[in-house]
Amino acid sequence: MPGAMRVGERPVLLIGAKGQVGRHLTALLSATRPVVAISRADLDLRDESRIRETVRRYAPSIVINTAAYTQVDDAEKDEATCWAVNARAPEILAAEAAAIGALTIDFSTNYVFAGEGVAGYRESDTVRPLSVYGRSKAEGERRIAAANPRHIVIRTHGIYDARGSNFLRRILTLAREREELRVVDDQVGAPTPAVLIAEAVVQLVNNASARGWHDDDSGILHVATSGDASWYDFACRALALDPLCAQQRCTVLRPIPSTEFVTPAQRPLNGRLDTSRARMQFGITLPAWDEALEVVMKHWGTE
Repeated sequence: MPGAMRVGERPVLLIGAKGQVGRHLTALLSATRPVVAISRADLDLRDESRIRETVRRYAPSIVINTAAYTQVDDAEKDEATCWAVNARAPEILAAEAAAIGALTIDFSTNYVFAGEGVAGYRESDTVRPLSVYGRSKAEGERRIAAANPRHIVIRTHGIYDARGSNFLRRILTLAREREELRVVDDQVGAPTPAVLIAEAVVQLVNNASARGWHDDDSGILHVATSGDASWYDFACRALALDPLCAQQRCTVLRPIPSTEFVTPAQRPLNGRLDTSRARMQFGITLPAWDEALEVVMKHWGTE
């Protein structure tokens, strides 16, 4: 098809290789193609000249950026750093990728939405972020699209993994330390394991390798597990699947509204994402949130 970009033997440049999604992507992609894996220690995303130098040095066919400023509450008082990492750095990566004809794959969040209603947000819905973090990611989306027409930005919700900083690890740790935990029950979405996000990216890369990347492939893409759960629902299921907590009845969970758990950054109540485009255009279908959690918990502590 005219205008298609085919991914060749040039390497994949992976930024954020030791993060939750990045470490799974490094392993999966390295099995079939050359990968240059760059960690936070290798590249400061506030250093614009180093970003440009890195892309030009390796001349990749795809630039995948899994790195981000994700400390949602800290961002309210550290807006400059959040903006540099989540908006400016992705813009530079996309512009440098465009200059060498490379595809850009980056990541965003359901926090770009205000969280109104109960329907799943579509890619085309108007963004209205409630926090500095959400605004920085929304701006990053806009700048990536402007800098490189060959791009895809994956929005997801509640990434978790056996490693890193995430809700699942925090809840399992606190459940061993406290007799009672209060968890919000009115913020609803579909928490998604990092490994499933990584597998979806591999599918996108393989598609680009097999048939080329077409203009209508570019844009925003929602990738998340199916169904929905509040953080309270998710915590209840996680503790039920944790052998230690099940045996020791280690904690009591109390559902509370967000108004009783005030944080510096406001979160959207409705974090649901409509994943129809991922399924229909790319064949990406993730399992239900509770099925995905069960698989992760089966392997908990084995990695």
